[in-house]
Amino acid sequence: MEYEDISKGRGAARSIPQWGTRNILHVSFDLEWKLELKRMHHCLVHSLELQHEMEKKFLLYMSYME
Repeated sequence: MEYEDISKGRGAARSIPQWGTRNILHVSFDLEWKLELKRMHHCLVHSLELQHEMEKKFLLYMSYME
């Protein structure tokens, strides 16, 4: 996994203390927009499904496991 330094969280990440921790995780998707989990064995991926105006919205958030 590659990490990149950033100065601080941006946007909504500023209000969540666990976000904006000065690391960016580069996530890969396949052609069907599915996560390539073989490169993310240290991350736990959670998905949330929201119903909004008859459309399904999927949100992903990750937690790093050591």
